[in-house]
Amino acid sequence: MLVHDLEEFQGVKLFYLNEHKSSIGSFKNIYEENLFFFNSKQDSISTIKKAGTIKGLHFQVKPYEQAKLITVLNGSLIDFFVDLRPSSKTFLDHGSIKLSKSNNALLFLPKGFAHGYISLEDDTHIFYKLDNVYMPSHEKTLHWKDEIVNIDWPIQGDYQISDKDESGLNIKGLKEFL
Repeated sequence: MLVHDLEEFQGVKLFYLNEHKSSIGSFKNIYEENLFFFNSKQDSISTIKKAGTIKGLHFQVKPYEQAKLITVLNGSLIDFFVDLRPSSKTFLDHGSIKLSKSNNALLFLPKGFAHGYISLEDDTHIFYKLDNVYMPSHEKTLHWKDEIVNIDWPIQGDYQISDKDESGLNIKGLKEFL
């Protein structure tokens, strides 16, 4: 497994999984205990039906903050993350990385980041390994078009966005949680 730091964002790492192929299929390890810095409490899979679907930008507040490992099992997406750690030199900055079945990339986001993505293909499946359980009462959504964060989302025709994500709050509305 190759590891790369995304230097400008402290704690964010990109891994490339080794894939072992044979005439009958393939195999890859998503999680190796000695490479990661948290104890997993939940594994989740999200399935996106259509290209151009935007999810997020989600995060959980104390005491249910989550560190995340994210990879794509089928299809592809551009993953966006926003640093919400007030003491960080990259506070309110965002980054992005393409994750796909074919590039075998695995993204690690430490606690304190909002996370979202746009699917680039129909039938995209995303796998998450989380260090804390999903707690709806502590989940917050940063609006995907927040003017302060100012993410330049790729044009994919008509975006598909859930009501929950469309009603996310801007940074000003989330200040008390940061």
